[in-house]
Amino acid sequence: MPFSKGLQRDIEVTKAVAEAFPDCRILVDGNNGFTSDQFIQYLKGIPMVNLFWIEEPFHETVMDYQKLRDFLKSEGINTLLADGEADPDQNLLRTLFEKKLLDVHLTDIEGLGFTNWRNLMPKLIQLGAQASPHAWGSLLKSYYTAHLAGGLGNTVTIEGVTSTSDDVDLSGYLVKDGKLIPSSSAGFGMPLLKNI
Repeated sequence: MPFSKGLQRDIEVTKAVAEAFPDCRILVDGNNGFTSDQFIQYLKGIPMVNLFWIEEPFHETVMDYQKLRDFLKSEGINTLLADGEADPDQNLLRTLFEKKLLDVHLTDIEGLGFTNWRNLMPKLIQLGAQASPHAWGSLLKSYYTAHLAGGLGNTVTIEGVTSTSDDVDLSGYLVKDGKLIPSSSAGFGMPLLKNI
């Protein structure tokens, strides 16, 4: 799709979702598909939409995130900037958090692992940043992230990948008032349903 048509479609879809759910803040994910200037064009097309966060609008650089942060400040747009999901450069991410150009760290729960997240979380807290470990692409990631968030805190939201399984009993997990409540059973509270 040519960029101008794709941009217009993105603007229309975002406005339609905002209109259909006026009491909700919206999370948008560019999947690194924009330049900083193109993403600013998108934002100019949705001035009345209450964004909760902007995720991976473009491949992260200090210059591009500075340009986006400056635009958000100039327009009075109060939204979180989230990045670190796709092929994260942890040193660059740290620089972006130190410069207050990012608000939410998204590195994958399985890719980074629990031990590394346990080491990273206090550093994020010290920098005034939050976490939302990436959970897409696996049946169990949202459940792992719920346990990590319960243990370490500082998690702004959990990517909601609801799922069922014939192999794992997930009934110990509840969604109540939009919140995922982890199982209190031993381990991750996910008993296997089949003998292997």
